[in-house]
Amino acid sequence: MGDFYVHNRQASGCTVVTIGGELDVATAPVLRTHLDELIAEGHARLVLDLAALEFLDASGVGVLARAMGRARAQDGWTRLTHVSPQVRRVLRITRLTEGLPEYPSTAQALSGDHGGTPARLSPVGGHSSPTNA
Repeated sequence: MGDFYVHNRQASGCTVVTIGGELDVATAPVLRTHLDELIAEGHARLVLDLAALEFLDASGVGVLARAMGRARAQDGWTRLTHVSPQVRRVLRITRLTEGLPEYPSTAQALSGDHGGTPARLSPVGGHSSPTNA
């Protein structure tokens, strides 16, 4: 597995945060600090690109939940894109899927366009279904 990294860029008035490697108890504090700083600086519309995220544990889930809550408190949002099946499974099990919409592409996450209505990640054993955001 690869080393953890986090990069961000601005696009369409939002911040796209690319997260790669392993997000676990050793690396979660790095991401928590990074996201906290972005939100504190007024970047509360976040797209988390998880294409290169190889592993996610409970510590990482906590960081994602914290970011979601802090962004909402600043009238923002957090959206996911490029979620691998392994990471999606962890998000479903922890029920974080209920608050984080997943989009098939970064462009769609930026615009909030899921090809109709945003889809929530389906619960364990379920199927994705469109819901209104």
